Amino acid sequence: GLNLRVGPLRFEKRTVGMSRFWSGQQSGARIDLLLRIPRAPGINSEDVAVLHDGNQYTIRQIQEPEDVLPPSLDLSLERRAVRLDFPAPPVPDGGETP
Repeated sequence: GLNLRVGPLRFEKRTVGMSRFWSGQQSGARIDLLLRIPRAPGINSEDVAVLHDGNQYTIRQIQEPEDVLPPSLDLSLERRAVRLDFPAPPVPDGGETP
């Protein structure tokens, strides 16, 4: 089944450059969004990123930029045409379900 592997994470939207965009097109992927996130273990290409607005993206490429502090990952994302249903994230003890 589907489960939450990493998150939630803070992120910064970055500009999808022309070379990244066209490289994605040549490999059959459309790069719709580029995010910079804190470096975290367990993130793989083909995972699905779900943003706070509910939009879902398939991770097509992961890069580890050098000389960036704190250590970060750049995720090249392709918007999913078909949304996946994820189970609700666990609620911490003492919390309420939103």
